[in-house]
Order: sequence, then structure tokens, then C-alpha cells
Amino acid sequence: MSFSQEKLEGFKPVPSGVYRVRLVEFKPKMAKSGNSVNLNANAVIIGHPEWEKERKVIANLNTSIENFIQDFSHSFGLPMEVQPDGKLSLPGSWDGDESKPETWKYNGPLINKEAEWELGPPAEGFSFNTIRKFICRIPDCAQKYPKIQHANDMAKNSN
Repeated sequence: MSFSQEKLEGFKPVPSGVYRVRLVEFKPKMAKSGNSVNLNANAVIIGHPEWEKERKVIANLNTSIENFIQDFSHSFGLPMEVQPDGKLSLPGSWDGDESKPETWKYNGPLINKEAEWELGPPAEGFSFNTIRKFICRIPDCAQKYPKIQHANDMAKNSN
């Protein structure tokens, strides 16, 4: 059995900047606190002229920071969906055991959809880039949703 030297090296951060990404999957996991879920949206940077292959990016998306999840959805040009109880959710649905986030499977329009995200340097102790901002693609968002204020620096806003 042999392994790729490149894959054994792990994540390689990319220079800070705005990148076009495509969402590949969600890998939900209970947060260490046990009080929320990290949705772990896995995406790849696409169309970069200097790289032969796509580079992976992870958007943690903790369910306790709801406005970041809304910004995430808007970065794909999709508003949140209104549920029967009046609450909002990502467009689509989730299957799996509600008490075990690791079993959740996302079914919805975000998979393979493209967005633009501004990436920053990795947080201390991590090898993957932080996400500074999800760039909204909702036409006339400020007029349609005047109460929404998208985060301009998620690293600062989550401290």
C-alpha cells in the first residue's frame, strides 16, 4: 500500500484574497461544546490560472452564528427558506438522525453551486484558510432585506 506524498502533507493555505469556489459537500459534526453543530461546508477553489488542480476550502459554519449561515447562503445567490414555524433555514433539506449531526446528509440546491469568498490567512494552529467574508450575490439584497447586515470580517465578528 502506498500514499501520495502531496496528500500526506495536508492542507496548503492559499494567499489571502477573493476566490471563486464551488460547494462540494457538508460534513456536519457536533461542536466541542455540545451545544451547536459545525456544518463544515467543503468547497474547492475553481478557475485559478496558477493551479493545476482545485484547492480545498472549509467553511465551518457553526449553527450558533446564524448570520454567517445566512451570508453563506447569499454568497450562492440564494436566500434562506422560510420554514412553517417562521424560522429560516438553508435552502434544501437534511436527512439523518437529528441527534447525530455526523449522519446528516444535505439535499439541496447549494451542492455544486458557485460563489465568491474572501479568504484570510489560517487561524493559529490551523492549516486551512479562514473565511473573512462571503460575498453576497443576491441582486438588490439591501433593498430586499434591509435588516440584513452582511459581515465584512467574520474573523473579527466571531471573537
